[in-house]
Amino acid sequence: MEDYPLQTKTTRRIDLMPESKEARQTALVELLTESPYYSQQEICDAMKAAGFSAAQPSISRDLQELGIIKFSGRYLPPSALKEKLPEGLTDAIIPAGPYMIVVRTKLGAAQRVAAEIDAVSIEGLIGTVAGDDTIFLAFDDPSQQAPALDFLTQKLL
Repeated sequence: MEDYPLQTKTTRRIDLMPESKEARQTALVELLTESPYYSQQEICDAMKAAGFSAAQPSISRDLQELGIIKFSGRYLPPSALKEKLPEGLTDAIIPAGPYMIVVRTKLGAAQRVAAEIDAVSIEGLIGTVAGDDTIFLAFDDPSQQAPALDFLTQKLL
């Protein structure tokens, strides 16, 4: 009899249920709904702990695609703020120079809408002034105006 060397097969790990983008994004929204996260690195670490591959560029794309915003330093899914901001009371949202946004509302609705905007704690918002149908929002840094403008437009119009 001939001696044949023992051959071993190399095996490759195959995930039977590959991670889908949808599953990762669903887990991301659940994660942000359950606990506060203040950096993308914290989110990456939590997603890895939950069993998802989570590189920072992927998380960044997911946050953008899902409409997740960062206010008061915390990442929040749109559903977390949906109930807080009254819809249908706003007519226009207009940038006014680099530090301000003007919100035009239905007559008599400005103070209610301004109170709800204040309750959301928009990052960089240092004050609101509401009249009958107009709200002025002042920001401490021009870089915070654009994200706030996008958020308010999405939530109020």
